[in-house]
Amino acid sequence: MRKSTTKNNYFFLYVFLCLFLFTGCKQNNNILPTFKDISKFSLKDQGNIVFTEKNLKGKIWVGDLIFTRCNDTCPLQSSEMSKLQREFVKEKLFSQFSVTLNPEFDTSSVLQKYGKRFNANFEKWFFLTGEKSEIHNLVKSGLGLSADIALYKKQKKISSFFEFLNNASFLPNAYAHHPGHQKKISILHSFRFVLIDTELRVRGYYMSNNKEELRKLRKDINILLNFNK
Repeated sequence: MRKSTTKNNYFFLYVFLCLFLFTGCKQNNNILPTFKDISKFSLKDQGNIVFTEKNLKGKIWVGDLIFTRCNDTCPLQSSEMSKLQREFVKEKLFSQFSVTLNPEFDTSSVLQKYGKRFNANFEKWFFLTGEKSEIHNLVKSGLGLSADIALYKKQKKISSFFEFLNNASFLPNAYAHHPGHQKKISILHSFRFVLIDTELRVRGYYMSNNKEELRKLRKDINILLNFNK
């Protein structure tokens, strides 16, 4: 009788521990908010190979917006992305992508050269280009970021305005301002990193020039990695 009672106690203890561990993992994943789902898109990577939302499925991604002739925030973003690549090199579930906002110039071959500048592992860090409509769809409808190519004549006023946006951390999609890319043309885009989970859901936005937010990004990446192990 005592043996039977002891076995039952062990069984219930085992069930309790399993439920506790499962619930704990689920709660850790739920710590991160879910902002939106990635919509369908079709672009090409640095190897001129088609890259769609299906490539994102089943992995954890960090994405950002760049263009190769940018000499402002984009190189800083790519440097931070390169650091992430080194830190998570052994994590098979972790990958990265950078989307160009100047597809007319940034062809696959141009993006490949740009990626090599930052020691990109092209099996884990992808550089995407394609039709403007597809890029617009991914950037705004999918990632929920801001990006525009606009004409401006009064650069001083615009620069001061975007300096304000740059420092306005309360704004979800702060702009990076790139004047002088072409005559009277500025490419304006968010310089936040986006964290995406294995189910194509955006789970976080992080200012790429803020050390505290970059630390949080690393913490959140590990939360998703641990949940999916």
